[in-house]
Amino acid sequence: MWLKRKYMQKEELIQNIWNDKKGKENGRAPYALYVALDSPRPNLEILTDSMFKVLSENTYEAPRWAETFGRAVICVGPGNNLECVLGEVKDDRSKRFVPVQTTEILNLEDMERLTSPIKTGSMAEIVLNSQPMTIEAFLISYVHMVDELIWEFFRKSFRYGQSLKKVMDEGFIVSLGSEDEILNAKMEDPTVSVRLYGSGVNKKVPKVMGGIKFKEQS
Repeated sequence: MWLKRKYMQKEELIQNIWNDKKGKENGRAPYALYVALDSPRPNLEILTDSMFKVLSENTYEAPRWAETFGRAVICVGPGNNLECVLGEVKDDRSKRFVPVQTTEILNLEDMERLTSPIKTGSMAEIVLNSQPMTIEAFLISYVHMVDELIWEFFRKSFRYGQSLKKVMDEGFIVSLGSEDEILNAKMEDPTVSVRLYGSGVNKKVPKVMGGIKFKEQS
């Protein structure tokens, strides 16, 4: 009975998280963030800087991408450079980015090595789901959790550009945790922000992509 009750509490929590759209819009997502890789093990610090750069430069497209649950497409692009590009899904220019589909599964040690460059930050801790997954599933989770962090400050009356700058200036740390650990943290502290994977396009992406523990209240 105890296990059944705990399972029901977990499912109820996931449903409540799903129902809370946090001011975002369901429906067609006009923009996608194309995350072009240069290797099967990209440098996450360089990737993050590129993501921040492209969001900063696209002052209209970036908030629209965020508020419409915009896609994150892990791909290879011209020149095989490691970069993020924000583009319209229906723009022919976006076809130059070819989605990556790999089969190798990352384990906990692999993910720890990927996240090791992201060590400093004062504003929050992003806890990524540690279940085994492909590199593209891992990066989809990571990109969406960084987006979630920016959005959390945006919805607290900051402008999007101010929220992005705050995250860039103050930074964050990244850790790994199980689905149960992430959801338990949410149960214990309602301010923990949990992001679910809604589209289901990539079957390797966990339903609970991660959670954000805030180190300060702003």
